[in-house]
Amino acid sequence: MKKQAKNLIPITEEDIQEFIRQAELISKCSYLKNPVKKINITYDMSKGLNFGGDIPPRESVDSFLMILRPFIEYRERLHVGRIISYLEDTHGKAEMLSKARTYLDAKSQFPVVKIGEKTYGANEMMYLYLYGKYFHLEEAKQKAYRLIEENLGYYGEFTALSQLERFAGIVLMVAGVVKRYDRNLSQNDNYT
Repeated sequence: MKKQAKNLIPITEEDIQEFIRQAELISKCSYLKNPVKKINITYDMSKGLNFGGDIPPRESVDSFLMILRPFIEYRERLHVGRIISYLEDTHGKAEMLSKARTYLDAKSQFPVVKIGEKTYGANEMMYLYLYGKYFHLEEAKQKAYRLIEENLGYYGEFTALSQLERFAGIVLMVAGVVKRYDRNLSQNDNYT
């Protein structure tokens, strides 16, 4: 299902070229060379479940999020869903992009945890992480993310970062389709 929004600037061929250039930055990002690899779950009779693991350095995570942000923000011209829709509608790439569309649409359908009466899916945890901990710091999202941190600790951040890694994979998949099948769009690009 395609998301609709008011007053969005239409995608152009230049945006597709910029999408490819920016996707190249994702592929070179130091975070993806050393992503979150493991999570440790322990149980203590007095403390209950405890989640731990190895998160990459904060600078690496910050850099990754800043590079990935234009692909996540729906109002941005490089939002991966908007780019996919443009390529499907304008270039007839629906079949080639079906896997990317499926991954993009499916990422929010799996509930992960229940805290109190609220069930959080992995996608929602990703957005709460981004907008409650990093960008905008919206009060309601901060409160929800703090609740996740208090109840799940490392597991909340692990889930959010895992979703962001998956999102980066979708971006790289779409850029690969464009570079492979639309040479005319990527000819003016230094990354062909």
